[in-house]
Amino acid sequence: MELRFPTDVERTHEYQLLEALVGEEKAARYFLRLWVHLGYSAPTTGNVGFMPEETAPLLAKSLGVQAEDLVKVLLGSKWLVVGQGGWNCLRFGMLNTHLKPGFKTQHSKGGHGKAFHSRQRQIRGEVAMQSLLMPADMFRRRDGQALTPEEIQRVMLLVRSLDNALGRVQQRLNHEYTEGMIADAYDLQADLTDDQLNQLVMLVFNHRDHPAMPKTAEQLLPEAKILSEKL
Repeated sequence: MELRFPTDVERTHEYQLLEALVGEEKAARYFLRLWVHLGYSAPTTGNVGFMPEETAPLLAKSLGVQAEDLVKVLLGSKWLVVGQGGWNCLRFGMLNTHLKPGFKTQHSKGGHGKAFHSRQRQIRGEVAMQSLLMPADMFRRRDGQALTPEEIQRVMLLVRSLDNALGRVQQRLNHEYTEGMIADAYDLQADLTDDQLNQLVMLVFNHRDHPAMPKTAEQLLPEAKILSEKL
C-alpha cells in the first residue's frame, strides 16, 4: 500500500495545532497512526479519508488513549471533520485518491479532462453574453452594495466554473443565482487571485468524487475558502 504524505507536514496548520494540543513528541505518533489507520480503512469503507465511528477505539488503543479524547484532539487540530457516521480527513483524501476502489489513472481520466477544459472555454463566452441579459441590481455584495459589471462577470464565471468542475454541464438559469450564492462567490473572488481561483476550480475537479466534497456550487461556495487555504 502506497501512502502519500503532505509536503513538509510539520508546517501544515493541522500539524501545528496538533503539536499545541498534545506536544511535539506525541504529535508525530498521532499523525502517523492516523495516516496508516486511514490507509488500511480505505479499501473497506470505499471512502478515502473516512474514519467510521466504530474504528475510533482501535486507533485510540494503538495510542494508549480513550477514543473520546482522541477524537476531540483530531477534531480540534482540524485533521478530522465531522461526517455521516464518522469523520473525514480531507487532506488524506485529496492526497490519496489512488486508494479509492476503481481508481482511474491520469491517462484514463484524460478524456474527462479534455471535456472539462473545452467546457471552460465555452463557459467564458456564455457568461459574457448571459451577464448582459440579467438585471444588474440582483448582483449585490453582502452589505447590499451593487456589483460592477466586471465583478458580475467574475462572480458568474466562478459559479459556472465550479458547476463545471462538479460535473454540471447544463447552463445555470437566471433564477438559480441566489442572493446568498452571489454574496459567497463575491467574497471568495475578492479574497483570491485569478491563479488561486483557477487552482481551486482544478482542485474541485480532481476531487469531485471524494465523499467530503460538496456536490453543488451552492453547497461548495460557503466552504470554498477552507479548501483554498490548502492550495
